[in-house]
Amino acid sequence: MREGKYCMTRPFLGPFGEVWDWVSKAKFVGTVKVDGNRFDVWNYTEGIYTQSLWMNRSHIHKPVRYIAESTNINISVVDFKIYHANPPTDPDEFEVPPICQETMLPTAKHYMNFSQDFDDTEDDKNDN
Repeated sequence: MREGKYCMTRPFLGPFGEVWDWVSKAKFVGTVKVDGNRFDVWNYTEGIYTQSLWMNRSHIHKPVRYIAESTNINISVVDFKIYHANPPTDPDEFEVPPICQETMLPTAKHYMNFSQDFDDTEDDKNDN
């Protein structure tokens, strides 16, 4: 959000849960062995989307690999080299631009911050 210029309202199609909320619903599906290390694999599927998390049994609070894939062959893989569940060392990374300060109100709608220019001429046409 740093250096953000615009703040826009966009509806969500459904509730926006916590990033790791799915883990509490994941099922253990077995183990994989990579370079002599064995990892537990936990999967959660919702609709066409499956998320997987590999965990090292000796470090159960540090994920090793995250995989997200869908039936239309979109795959995302994240390997964690270091994972610390601590607050950020640079709080400015989460600084909310002044234009978006209203999102901090308890009654605020969900807002998304965009730092690039966008074309709002379509809205101008609809106003006439």
